[in-house]
Amino acid sequence: MTQHAPPVHSDTSGPEVVIGLVNDGQAFTVALRGVELAAELGASVRFVQVVPVGLSSADRAEAESSTFAAGLKALRHGHHRGATFESPGGDPGQLLVARSARAVGLVLGEDRARGDATEHSDVAEYCRAHALCPVHVVPRTGASAQAHAESRRD
Repeated sequence: MTQHAPPVHSDTSGPEVVIGLVNDGQAFTVALRGVELAAELGASVRFVQVVPVGLSSADRAEAESSTFAAGLKALRHGHHRGATFESPGGDPGQLLVARSARAVGLVLGEDRARGDATEHSDVAEYCRAHALCPVHVVPRTGASAQAHAESRRD
């Protein structure tokens, strides 16, 4: 009789930092800040890239590949309990708030300037208003994710 090791499941009962990523050139900086926060808090990380509903398979694959690469690169810079990646479709603000309902932190990039506003321009503002955990917003400036993050709560 062959014995099999029990399946390994990630510990979902521990603390988690949710990291909202966008394929906009800022993904690595945001991912790095999230990984650093997770290391500080002894938490696992959940990378969430919300994609528009109806995105073509090719465009979705390209976006997922870019943000997955940014997340993997950031994971090399810190210690954490584990990592998951997901790319649901829908409203970014609502999905990030829902995914972070039990998290110890939500990290996302600063929205685009209002001058070139899109339907997603108020994601950070929405998350600050509705998230149940501290929201850390990484500035769009060229500043290091290590040096800057704005928190909604102390």
